[in-house]
Amino acid sequence: MTNQWIPKTPEEAYRRAGGRRRYHDQRRQHRDQRQLVIMALLVKLSWPGYGIGRLLAKAFSVDPATISRDIKYLRGFRAKVIGITKYKRAICRRHNSKHGNSGNPPKVRTCMEVQL
Repeated sequence: MTNQWIPKTPEEAYRRAGGRRRYHDQRRQHRDQRQLVIMALLVKLSWPGYGIGRLLAKAFSVDPATISRDIKYLRGFRAKVIGITKYKRAICRRHNSKHGNSGNPPKVRTCMEVQL
């Protein structure tokens, strides 16, 4: 059976909540810094397949599951960025090919002009 924390005053509850917010903010900042370093290492190593997680976990002194979550997040983030870029380019190509065959010169649009 666990001991429940019951605040004696509202001030005590507010102080505890503020401390928890600060603690979790520090954890998020450490996570973000770790993920930036991991991303830089993975890019430098050309995103290797298996085996890098345990080495990174030892280097950062965290559990391998933590590094696994970080890598999973970074791969998803990378896929979204690459996917959006490919999607924009596909729209540009489709637009140029559709309007380029009508006898008029094709309207050139850069990918940055395409609004999603």
